[in-house]
Amino acid sequence: MSWTALKLRWRALLHRREFERDIADEIEFHRSMSPRLGNATRIAEDLRELRGFGLAERLWQDLRYAARQIRRNPGFACAAIVPLALAVGCIGSVLTLADAVLFRPLGVKDPNRIAAIYTFSRAQNHYLSESYPDFRDISALPNLMEASAAYLRSAFNVRLGDGAELMNTEMVTGDYFHAAGVSPILGRPFTPEDDRPGAASVALASYSLWQNRFQGSSSILGSVVWINHVPFTIVGVMPRGYQGMLLDWYPDCSLWVPLVNFNRFFPTNTVPGYTNRRDIPMFMMLARLRPGVTVGELQAALDGLAPRVVSRPDYRFIALPSGQARFFPAYRDGTLRFLWMLLAVSAAAVAIACFNLAGLLLARAASRRHEVAARLAIGASRFRIVQQFLVENALIALYACALSLPIALAAAYWLRDAPITRGFSMSLNLSADWRALALGMLAGFMTAMLAGTSPAFEASRSDITVALKPRHSRGLTSRDLFIGAQVACAMTILLPAALMAQNLRDLGRARLGFDTRDVLLAAFDPFPGVRRTTAEFDRLTNGLLTDLRTQAPGAALAGEALPTTMFSRLDTSSGTAAWTPLSYDWISDGYFELLHEPILSGRAILPSDDRRAQPVVVVNQSAAEMLWPGRNPVGQRLRIRNEPTEREVVGVVADSRFRPLGVSAAAEPCLFLPLAQRANPIGFEIHVRTAGPPLQFANALRKIAARVDPDGSLSGIRTLQEQSETGLKPMQMAAQATGAVSLLGILLAVAGMFAASAFRITQKKKEIAIRIAIGAEPGRVIRAFAARGLWIGLAGACLGIMPAAWGARLVRASITGAGVPGVGLFVLVGLILVLASVIAAFAAARRITRVQPSDVLRVQ
Repeated sequence: MSWTALKLRWRALLHRREFERDIADEIEFHRSMSPRLGNATRIAEDLRELRGFGLAERLWQDLRYAARQIRRNPGFACAAIVPLALAVGCIGSVLTLADAVLFRPLGVKDPNRIAAIYTFSRAQNHYLSESYPDFRDISALPNLMEASAAYLRSAFNVRLGDGAELMNTEMVTGDYFHAAGVSPILGRPFTPEDDRPGAASVALASYSLWQNRFQGSSSILGSVVWINHVPFTIVGVMPRGYQGMLLDWYPDCSLWVPLVNFNRFFPTNTVPGYTNRRDIPMFMMLARLRPGVTVGELQAALDGLAPRVVSRPDYRFIALPSGQARFFPAYRDGTLRFLWMLLAVSAAAVAIACFNLAGLLLARAASRRHEVAARLAIGASRFRIVQQFLVENALIALYACALSLPIALAAAYWLRDAPITRGFSMSLNLSADWRALALGMLAGFMTAMLAGTSPAFEASRSDITVALKPRHSRGLTSRDLFIGAQVACAMTILLPAALMAQNLRDLGRARLGFDTRDVLLAAFDPFPGVRRTTAEFDRLTNGLLTDLRTQAPGAALAGEALPTTMFSRLDTSSGTAAWTPLSYDWISDGYFELLHEPILSGRAILPSDDRRAQPVVVVNQSAAEMLWPGRNPVGQRLRIRNEPTEREVVGVVADSRFRPLGVSAAAEPCLFLPLAQRANPIGFEIHVRTAGPPLQFANALRKIAARVDPDGSLSGIRTLQEQSETGLKPMQMAAQATGAVSLLGILLAVAGMFAASAFRITQKKKEIAIRIAIGAEPGRVIRAFAARGLWIGLAGACLGIMPAAWGARLVRASITGAGVPGVGLFVLVGLILVLASVIAAFAAARRITRVQPSDVLRVQ
């Protein structure tokens, strides 16, 4: 393009009025010279194309026109923009959550060089953490790792100033921060010298602890913090947002201390000689690879090491890259399935919104047939019409994407508390991530543009005569197909939501085997290993039970709120058996009476079952049938691993689903041992049956605990009903999330059905008026249109069966305890959607038939 032509084009752009006058004068001059000039409008367009910037000017013109059209039709704008914005916001929030959980950097240096190492049991098909001897042997592999570290996280009583509270604390080896690739923002990290016997007691604080307790002051360095009554000097502060290498392991870590202090926290030593015990896998392990070393090379070295050092032949070591090691491996697959489920439901909602948008755009294009026909008649090209409609559709999509941004952020912050893995939320950085939000908006924009393609080409029909005539279709139209597609998508998301609601109802009605009413729980930790002998501990527990039972109908103590699988091992005195993994719990007298669990044979735990008495055990019915099938278990003997003497079975208690709802579907074998015979009593759960609402007894419980042991730590006050429903939290959150998106999708689908049916029937109002005028009954006309809605709804429901079944399968894989959807559930969901389609057609037809035929025909 020459410089002169470029100047003329810029002149035409900057001096538009003068340019238009020149075009008008030139056309008038040529018309005066030749009366058969032709289509003056088309010639003017060609001149604008020749002397202007062409496509850019047309796009700008179409954009301004589209904005005016949207502004003049607020009802259409709201119906088109708001549903699409809600759907795009949903998928944007899910992508933000997925990015925070799976892809967002952990704030460490060179994360690609970090590997997490686990032990995998082929026989049990599950992952284990590492024993300390395994950690030593793996760390000694030559020329592979720049640094390696073991760590263990637990909740300890922490005192800062006057107050004390439980804080999650991580015990780490000296090279932990080097291996993790993270450095304190204030002070110094640990060194290997800090993790040696006799070293000074030092600790690192989290950023949140520094801000909340020390107001961001550098005076934190050198401050003393008491952890389980052991003083530690704070020597550094970790970066903001760093909560450790695992996202799903007791979030909000507040302190880090060297692992050498393990025995100072547990002087009675829950695991005696842990540094030389390969059968106690209790430490997580990570390694920083040397430059150029791959995870595959490390795995090959681990495969060669395992046969020489593992404690069992079915064990092997597994190295996982940091991208796969954000969760304990056993929970990662469930997390991925949960995210996939949310993403699939959100995508279905976007599809419904786009089908709804396509139906609205088709209706709008049909209402503008005369306008389009007039433009075609005066010379506008079909491409020009399509371009104008696509620009209008793009502007609608852009408005929807802009509106979806705050919706996505709000939904993401709601999802941050989702107990995705084990019933508690994770510490996630859910700040606005523009990659995830942009991907969600791009997906919504592209699907919206795709939805507007058919209406744009429908509006640009080149046959002007046909476009100016009323159209009456007898077969299926594109709007009917969109209604059927909406029904199919709605069924895809409604069935999984209904399945989760059904399973929540069934689990809520499940029989636990014990009475959860009016029972208060609290964790009490007197730290006997630091300040108490076992005799003092016994006096403390007896005094606590005495005081509680004077103010409440019943009280008991237990090692855990509910028995949990500890992988205890036992064998029988018959000498046959191999070690068998079982669940167990330490309980005081009165435990079974408090929970109203019946004793089937023998007796319960008595106050006389103390350290001076014969070691005894009570088994549940499942354990009795597994260990002594066909025999009376009372009087039998068994030996628990690490205990020097056998225990006598003194009673059999009825089975109960002691695992939280949603975690286990059936009773499991379990042992119950006297708390007074526990060798290392380091803490327990208080159970109190109250005369009224349990939480009203909380203040009295605090006073009793403070009077019995002023230095003890009382925490986790809740009801037994809440504890038993802990396992339902992931399912409840998933049900709420999918239910909210499903409700949105259903509302969009129903709105789309009503809009499309109303428009289709409105187009036929002349035909309906004539039929009524010549004697047809309005009810018969309504039934005819309702029947059409019925067949469209049935076709859409049948089309949605397969994707709905896939969604139900994803629910079963994602949520523990989810059952199989029955045929009745499919039929119920399908009938709901078919009924919605019929009602939409019925309501629209009834509205038309109530209009007088003379009024309709006069307007036509």
